[in-house]
Amino acid sequence: MWRSSAGMDASKGAAPKGKANKGAQQLESQMRRLQLRKDGNAEMAKALGMVDDALAIEDLDRTPCLPGEWTAELHSRVMKVLDKAEAHWDTGKKHYEDGFAEEINGKCVDVRAAIDAARDRTVHIKEAELHLQHAEEAMQSAVHLGWPWGKEKFEEAEALLSDALSEFDLAGEAGVDEESGRPRFKGTKLHKTRGRILLARKACERLRAPVELQLQQLRNSSARARPTPAPAAPQPRPLPRASRPRRAARADRSARRRQAERRLAALRALGDCGRLPVPMRVAYLGALERADGAGAEGPPGARGDAEVVACVLAMTRDAEWRVRLETVAVLARVCARGDPTVSRAIAALVDDPVANVRDGATRALVQTAGRGPALSLDTLLAKLRDPQAPRPPRPSLPY
Repeated sequence: MWRSSAGMDASKGAAPKGKANKGAQQLESQMRRLQLRKDGNAEMAKALGMVDDALAIEDLDRTPCLPGEWTAELHSRVMKVLDKAEAHWDTGKKHYEDGFAEEINGKCVDVRAAIDAARDRTVHIKEAELHLQHAEEAMQSAVHLGWPWGKEKFEEAEALLSDALSEFDLAGEAGVDEESGRPRFKGTKLHKTRGRILLARKACERLRAPVELQLQQLRNSSARARPTPAPAAPQPRPLPRASRPRRAARADRSARRRQAERRLAALRALGDCGRLPVPMRVAYLGALERADGAGAEGPPGARGDAEVVACVLAMTRDAEWRVRLETVAVLARVCARGDPTVSRAIAALVDDPVANVRDGATRALVQTAGRGPALSLDTLLAKLRDPQAPRPPRPSLPY
């Protein structure tokens, strides 16, 4: 059957029109997927750029012309940049999912690992820097207290440095750089802080050394001044002369006199240096300076060093009257005013058999009386009534 050419063209053009629409839709879908992948790649590139920016900002603490040191504000800036990088990563991942780009999910994993590594490094550096700051504060507190009262603070500072070193190791900032072969900046900073703490501790020990030396000298001379045993009974055989016992007694007196002189010298030295440590602080360059701003000629430390007072109090029972006289004078210079233990010890020396010791104890009672000098007042009144009369007994003090 014959058909016209127009009918044949119409019947042939109906089918290709539907196929063209379907092909256009597929092309549009593919173009959309390609655009989503491009957008995802762009977002991942921005995320990696943000990570690099965060690391660059984090390195500002080692640039002297910029911050020059780690601060909490610097850490917050780094974390904000990392948060933006994570937001770009989330957007890029969503683009990949919408574009059905499962074959490049490995790129998402790599970028996410870089963000997490940068965040972990920043957190570890923050913890380490906080440990360093606390170690610096503990060192300043230890120097302010002085040696040996600040010993625990020095040990606390050392423990904080160990924790900081562990955090720097986790952040990869300790040890030696493999590329340059030089020590890393953070590790060098930690070693400098450790050196400052060690120098401060040695300086505090040197300031305390004169007091420790005089205390040791006083203890040694007191131990050697114990009464020597009586000489053995003479043998039945006659001695040619009686000079040997006299020489032995003379040598014993000379030895006791020398030990007494050593105790007197130690007591006089303790009267000059037996004070509590002057509050100090560590300067920027590591040297110690007075916390109150006074120079080297500033006022001495406060009185009431328990170790010095206890050691000097033991000398009130010394057999040498010159030592007892020097003891009451030194107690008036090193003890805190109103100390009941010192007041009792000095009041007991008011009845000393030596007049010089009694007069020295009387003057020391006036100097050491505190806010409630009841014991000192009764003792002085009894002394005024009859200097030779014994001090009347008094019940235990309420303080």
